[in-house]
Amino acid sequence: MTRRQLRESTLMLVFQNIFKQEDCVDILEVNLEAGLFNIDNDVRDYFFGIEKHKEDIDIIIKKYLKNWKIDRISKISLSILRIAFYEIIYKENMETNIVISEAVEISKNYLDQDDTAFINGVLGAYSKDI
Repeated sequence: MTRRQLRESTLMLVFQNIFKQEDCVDILEVNLEAGLFNIDNDVRDYFFGIEKHKEDIDIIIKKYLKNWKIDRISKISLSILRIAFYEIIYKENMETNIVISEAVEISKNYLDQDDTAFINGVLGAYSKDI
């Protein structure tokens, strides 16, 4: 599985979790049974890691929102941001610029140009601070 596939599979789980707010194990099991996308141990690790650190990640996201509240962000944008911040902060040997570039590229598949620019702006502001 490529890193892009890992991120996109994780995106599907993180996005579903926003709406269903069920136990992560239940969400994972339903998706494994459905077999609509690939779920391996790396996807599991990302999904559970993001859920474990979600509150801390959201605090960081809030810090970089200008004239926005986190509950106004589209759920897919929020999911992409959570994955990117998780990778930057909690995964070793991840280059911030590559993570940002991947988040922007993935967002192009699901969002319009304004939302993609928004994601790039939030992540870019964070990268300047670190």
